[in-house]
Amino acid sequence: MSEQRLKLTRDDFEEWLFSLPDKQQEFRTLFLDKTGIKLDYSISALDDIEAWLLASFEKKEDLLKEDNKHLLDLIVGYVGEIFRENLNAKWGIDLENEKNAYFRLPIIMNDQMSVPVAPHTLVTASIGRKKGNFISTVLKNTIKNLNNH
Repeated sequence: MSEQRLKLTRDDFEEWLFSLPDKQQEFRTLFLDKTGIKLDYSISALDDIEAWLLASFEKKEDLLKEDNKHLLDLIVGYVGEIFRENLNAKWGIDLENEKNAYFRLPIIMNDQMSVPVAPHTLVTASIGRKKGNFISTVLKNTIKNLNNH
């Protein structure tokens, strides 16, 4: 776990949330420059992002390198925002329970979801899964589960 993540505070998280619109714009611009694809916050945009991730990173450790920290943050914010909007959810973070799998990671949650979604984990896992639609499948399944309750 990075030193910065170990020291994360509620104020840091609030500041991160406040900066999300700018980060999303930065990622959309960067993504358009790199791929020629204009992102639109749709579920299908997740497949465009995942295809780019698979083409850009051989393994998740490559994306987790220190020099990709800012890029990962941009991707996590954008992917998380697609989940938040489609699930009518909100951002949250657990800064207390060290046993929580998502301890100190931004998560997406709402009252109907039995398990929160951690965009950070989805983004890194998608590289190892090499499916091309892993992230969008998680979102579609989460929507389906919410509709069945």
